[in-house]
Amino acid sequence: MTQLQVLICTFGPDGIRRVAEFRHPQVEGVEYIVSWQLPEGEPEIPPQLDRNDFRIFPSKTRGLSVNRNLAFSHATAPLLLISDDDVEYTQEQLLAVIDAFAQNTDCDFICFRYESDPCQKQYPEATFSFSERPPKGYYVSSIEIALRGKALSSNASGWKTSIAFNENFGIGATFGCGEEEILIHDMIRAGLKGKFIPRTICRHDAPTTATKENGGKEFIQTKGAMIGYLHPATWPLRMLAHSVRQTGGLKRRLLYIRHWLSGFRKARRSGVYNGR
Repeated sequence: MTQLQVLICTFGPDGIRRVAEFRHPQVEGVEYIVSWQLPEGEPEIPPQLDRNDFRIFPSKTRGLSVNRNLAFSHATAPLLLISDDDVEYTQEQLLAVIDAFAQNTDCDFICFRYESDPCQKQYPEATFSFSERPPKGYYVSSIEIALRGKALSSNASGWKTSIAFNENFGIGATFGCGEEEILIHDMIRAGLKGKFIPRTICRHDAPTTATKENGGKEFIQTKGAMIGYLHPATWPLRMLAHSVRQTGGLKRRLLYIRHWLSGFRKARRSGVYNGR
């Protein structure tokens, strides 16, 4: 019986080759779901992935959050772990995910940590609940998030998705990052319970999207759109407070405010805040 499905998202011929190159151990009760965006050409699946524990679903779509949601739509296991095409696992790490949910039966989702080289991401040393304010400096990466499959279901009889990635955010979308923070926010808003547990569950040596884009104009605009989404009643005050904390003098602070407001207006025009 499958207990955990690892939801791998990839794009193009190079992406599926990366999936084949990285380490995915065969573990009893674990299955790999590959949501493969291939807008052009015919699927050619590497022979290394011809395994009973791999299921591959090609699609003609684009956008990472769209791909994440496609992976959700193919998921059927009690536990789901979000992944990418350049992430490696050990048997012990995958079993640790299963064990964490067995030890935390009240949790709908759990965020873990990953190891990398050379720039190791910094994490809190202790477990905390997402019902509390996260420790300063903490942020979530997609490949750290695991959740119960029932969190996706709006009713007990089927898999109609109620929790999903916001497709306005993420690689290939209007706003190029921030989808993880919005997913966590939406899960908490929906009444789901979650924790951070300082267990290492995978290895990922490539820089994340947020790391690569941090500080650029588009990144700052995305932060403005996110502030409006996460704090619909208090976003003006929060932008002002964030600007005060910026270094570099008044000119730099005004630049940040301008880009934040530009991102907020762009999100509002695009309907990102509809229904909030």
